[in-house]
Amino acid sequence: MLVQQVIREGEQEKLVDVVELSDIDSPVKVSSNGYSYDGPPYNAGSPDVLGKVEIKEDGVYRLTLSDLLGGTRTDPDNIYRLIVRKAAPDFAIAAWALHMNLRNGDRNALSKPAALRGGATMPMEVVVIRRDGFDGAIDLQLEGLPEGVTATGLTIPAGKSRGILLLTAAENAPRGLTQARFIGRADINGQPVVRTGSMASMAWPVPNAWSEIP
Repeated sequence: MLVQQVIREGEQEKLVDVVELSDIDSPVKVSSNGYSYDGPPYNAGSPDVLGKVEIKEDGVYRLTLSDLLGGTRTDPDNIYRLIVRKAAPDFAIAAWALHMNLRNGDRNALSKPAALRGGATMPMEVVVIRRDGFDGAIDLQLEGLPEGVTATGLTIPAGKSRGILLLTAAENAPRGLTQARFIGRADINGQPVVRTGSMASMAWPVPNAWSEIP
């Protein structure tokens, strides 16, 4: 998406580029080594466009949408939803069991449930989607953990989009099943903000990450 200012010079119009926006980048590294799947179980990016446009003066502006091949079409079946709003700093969080790095030649993306044996520790990958300039620290909390299970690493520092949360079960932790509540807390513009996060898992393993996106 390209935003341009229309400037009139006599009978002529001149277009001045203001900003160009493209796909929403993933906040975590996707698989890249070409030999084994070393990325997260999900690509959290999006082909949608999201960005900041700063209009410094009144005037006429033109917005141009183009497809992935750089073309424009007037097909009425192509429907776009455009939202223009004032900036509202915010964030969203999600977590999943950290994916294992497989041996070379293995392109599986494995389904991995969040299950703990007594005395074991499981790393959880936490990602944050920061919106509209929010760049502060986020405190994480897991409520309703089973007896004998604790969580550590509960802060994502300012400016970071990824963190690791460690879940540890004591040696003598009793068997249990729970749906823990995952929340994030931050101060935005001097006000406390609480957001409930999502715990993600794959419904089935992906045998070849080159041909199917987890």
